[in-house]
Amino acid sequence: MFNVTGLIEKAFENDNVLINLNHIARDYAKSDQKLIRAPNCFNDDINVFFTLIDSFLSCKTIRSLSINLSCIIVMHWDIDRVIRRLAKLLESQKCPENTFIDLAANDIIGFNLLTIVLALSSGRCPKGLHIHLGHNKITELGAQALAHSLISGRAPERLRLNLSGNPMSDGVISLCVALKSGACPEQFYLDLRMVDLTERALCALGTSLASGRCPKYLTLVLIANRMQAIDWLIHALKSNNCPQGLTIFTACNLFNEGYIILLLLPLLMQRCTPIGFNLTFNCLRQGDADIAVHALMALAPGSFPFKTRIDLPMHPEFKRINALFIENDKVHQDKFLALATLL
Repeated sequence: MFNVTGLIEKAFENDNVLINLNHIARDYAKSDQKLIRAPNCFNDDINVFFTLIDSFLSCKTIRSLSINLSCIIVMHWDIDRVIRRLAKLLESQKCPENTFIDLAANDIIGFNLLTIVLALSSGRCPKGLHIHLGHNKITELGAQALAHSLISGRAPERLRLNLSGNPMSDGVISLCVALKSGACPEQFYLDLRMVDLTERALCALGTSLASGRCPKYLTLVLIANRMQAIDWLIHALKSNNCPQGLTIFTACNLFNEGYIILLLLPLLMQRCTPIGFNLTFNCLRQGDADIAVHALMALAPGSFPFKTRIDLPMHPEFKRINALFIENDKVHQDKFLALATLL
């Protein structure tokens, strides 16, 4: 593990590398988050940061690499240089699988993303790459650029892209076009929390999920803050083309979870939801939630498709709910084994 926090200190001699620049940036940042000129030592640290990456990737095999550059807005004039260097690093084919790069809260705009987009389209990025671009200033144009990298068909497998808190609005439509292009990685994680999903964006998202060309194992993280969000979810789940490994993590602002569950129950019982469908509610409101949970618990194991999950971690009965879906899978497995024995 290596930390760059003013002084570079060698902590352990192993294959896991952590490079962290955000702490000294926060030390220099003012409470009102205005851009200020950082001391020269920070510039030195950035140079050491580049040297450190080069030296490690050239002399040894790295099993895991995590680079934390979140909140370094005090180095605003250097962010483009840092991103270009990171993009070059990603294209070097020296990064290990599951490399994590945190660029959150850096006032990044679409122009800064160009080199990242080219890297993602190169076909040389590591599998399992996780890029955190949350809470920047990525607008519709930036979303379009990222969508082009996905449509290229050369984005890394198991890509995780966090775009939470960006003012991209209808830019989500471009991402939806990428989702239904059939060129996205088979396993794809897209975080759209705190992104204002307009009615047009929600419609595009629902259409993409029902297109039959979305990634097979797609994970969406979003906030359902409009009635249309519920409508497109139900509409997409009714389609036989919905991705089988679909996972949705959601928090509801205006409508409680129980209401959605009650709408989903008929689909679950009719086996209309895709195999492997997961829906997690990260917040909980009383009322219909209890009614929905009682209705859920009254159903017999085996009533739902295999590997279905509805997770309400904040509900008092969450353990019994989890047990129901585990038992549901067991019933399906027993039926499969019995059929295999007959054959």
